[in-house]
Amino acid sequence: MFEFNKDYKHRDKLVFGKEIDYTERNYNSIRSFEANEIIIRKLINNKFLDPNGAQNNSYTALEFLEFMELYPNKFFTIGYAVSPLRSDYRISIEGLFSTKVTSYAIIQEFKNKFNNADELEWEDNYLRCWYD
Repeated sequence: MFEFNKDYKHRDKLVFGKEIDYTERNYNSIRSFEANEIIIRKLINNKFLDPNGAQNNSYTALEFLEFMELYPNKFFTIGYAVSPLRSDYRISIEGLFSTKVTSYAIIQEFKNKFNNADELEWEDNYLRCWYD
């Protein structure tokens, strides 16, 4: 079983650029975020993100990262961070998106790789896969 780094202040600075104030009022807090491959690599290296963790039937965090690293600065994760006050404290990746891809080959590769996503979108410069 993966043991997450519990330093949520550091985690939140990486993900949100600031510390988050967790109180009893937002005990069940789940906060959405978007991140590039550099941030995802840091989250994995610092044990804030389980590289083998997956959102239901999605690819693992590491598999998403490996795809992102093939195309630096082109793809971003769709994810969420769970409050440190909860027993299921973690970060999860739900999918990827891009507004920066214009190459037909990359679009085709994205569509082929993520064709099992619960939601798969592509049009003009917009690509998105999401797993429930």
